[in-house]
Amino acid sequence: MLNNVSVSTKEYIDKLIKSDRLGHAYLIVGRDSEIASETADYFANCVIETGGGVPADNIMVVEGEGTNLNIKVESIDALRRRLMKRPLSGEYMVALIKGAERMNPQSQNKLLKILEEPIAGVVIILSTAVEEALLPTIRSRCGIIRSKNDVNSLMDGVNVFEDNGDEVDSEDDKIINATQDMISCAVESRCYYDLRPFIEIMTNKDVKKDSLIKALDVSEAVLRNAMLNSCNVSGVSLNESILYSKVSKITTELLIQIIMKIEVAKKYIYRDMSRANTIKLLALDIIDLEENI
Repeated sequence: MLNNVSVSTKEYIDKLIKSDRLGHAYLIVGRDSEIASETADYFANCVIETGGGVPADNIMVVEGEGTNLNIKVESIDALRRRLMKRPLSGEYMVALIKGAERMNPQSQNKLLKILEEPIAGVVIILSTAVEEALLPTIRSRCGIIRSKNDVNSLMDGVNVFEDNGDEVDSEDDKIINATQDMISCAVESRCYYDLRPFIEIMTNKDVKKDSLIKALDVSEAVLRNAMLNSCNVSGVSLNESILYSKVSKITTELLIQIIMKIEVAKKYIYRDMSRANTIKLLALDIIDLEENI
């Protein structure tokens, strides 16, 4: 029974699958491992059933083993060998990696190679309650679904709404819009002077640290979904649609690099380093990336 999967999360997953824009990899993040695991189970079953297959035949589950419940590199190797074969029935196979934070660096690097070379008809779903334990390069290649039961959730897919369904407050919305405008302009390789009005809003002394990090999180989620071509533009805010339209046409390589730059910026802000310098550097880095590719 999936008692921990909220109706709103199920509705989002159902909508994602029906949109016919299913990506090749997703990361399910929950407040605890049970919520994340049950949400991943629901997602995996929906994918297989939509493709006309039998879940018992086409869902490969990888979990921790031994005393420490670590996910060993041998388990990822075995998973890859199985994924290279055709589904026993239906259109899809799903690799379901539960407690993904239990992968050691070797296991994560092995999984990264699979994510870098998507296999047709294969959807990889990771579940975790400790998102930060995964390599940035893994997270950057996954669409992220945060359980609606997670009180700290900022995003479910690409919707910029809080868990209670209400729009974020006007101050947060202002910061989110400025952040996405800044990234949009930087992607267009505009000069730094054009970005200054947005940067000034983001780095105003009255802006809370959590609000700025939230704005970067929202923008990062849009980039991830653009990379996987799984963003349903209808139903998102106008500003978010503008950002999506700017980044959906650039290369996956560039999207990944921008995402990684945003993650570095978030770490600096978490550590209370200069926000003005951090955001300025982020803007210049994105402009340089665009100009050098």
